[in-house]
Parts: sequence; structure tokens; C-alpha cells
Amino acid sequence: MLTAIPVATAAVAMPLFDVVGDPDLSTVEGRIAAVCRWFDLTPPALTPGEDPLQSEEVLDWMIASDVSIDWLVRGDVKGLVIAFRNDEARRRAALSETPIQRLFREWEAAMERCCAPGLSDEEGDALDKDLRHPLEDAIATATPTDMRDLAIKVVIGSGDGCWGLDDALTLECAAIAGRNFDQLPRCLFKEG
Repeated sequence: MLTAIPVATAAVAMPLFDVVGDPDLSTVEGRIAAVCRWFDLTPPALTPGEDPLQSEEVLDWMIASDVSIDWLVRGDVKGLVIAFRNDEARRRAALSETPIQRLFREWEAAMERCCAPGLSDEEGDALDKDLRHPLEDAIATATPTDMRDLAIKVVIGSGDGCWGLDDALTLECAAIAGRNFDQLPRCLFKEG
């Protein structure tokens, strides 16, 4: 049973509600109360009589608290199920990566930083030395456990395809490694 605790009715912003017992999940107010209770959040404040769905405070609170708008407004759990499933898939993928694949992901991020527009040659060289080279060394000394690991080692060992390895082989290895076509250096593509 839901029992409301009386709150002051001043014309200033105040907590939207204060609930004893289980919140009523069929209302916006109840869903806000439930989320606040489950995750130890402070509820948004509203002026008495204000529609919570018309409140900037509730919108800001929802975004800051990572609350699903579908669930808050309509009580629809589909968005929550999808978000959980996507998070779980990403978690499983991260757990199934080999050490070489994790290093390769870090190497790709380092490559983007090293090649960022506006960097001077000196800045790029320093980032190469501090970020990219240690990752390449770690990949070179790691033992591959599958074909993707081996392809990653070929891509890295060939200077991302720029150091004389057969272009077709490099492109195939890049594809197996999961490298995006548009990330590959232009030296792989012959003019003609």
C-alpha cells in the first residue's frame, strides 16, 4: 500500500514526493520515486501542481541520472531491456578479446591521436614514441592465439601496410584484424 507523507505546500520548488511503502510504478511520480530508492538518488524538485513531464528539472534529472525516457514517461521497459542487452554484448565481447586484440584496440586509438589534424610533426613524433611504439612492441612479442591475432601482428609488423609487404595480403590481414577500410594508410592504394 502506498502512503504519502504530507509535505509543505509552499510555492517554492520542493521534493516532488516523499513515499512510504512501494512506489506506484504506474505513474511518472512513482517511477521517479522507485529509481531514487533503488539507486539512492535525490529526486528532482517541482513547484506544487507542476506536471513532471513539463519540467526542465525532471528532464535534467533524467539525463543526469541515466534514466530511460521510455520507462519514465510510459513505463515501457523495452528500452531498458535493449540497453541491458547491448551492454551485456559489449561486456561479453570485451571478455572474449585476446590480449593482442585488446592491445590492437588501444593501438588504433593511439593511431588516431598520433595522426590528429593540427598536430605538429614534433607532437606527432612524441605521441608515436610514447603511445604507439610501446603498443607495437607489446603486440610484436605477444603470442597469437587465433587468426585474428596473427592478422593483427602482420598489420602492425608491416607498419600498417606501408613497409613493403604485399598490398593485397596486407588488405586481407587488415580486414581479418577488423581494421576499417577508411583507416588504412593511402600508401596501400596504388594510383592508377
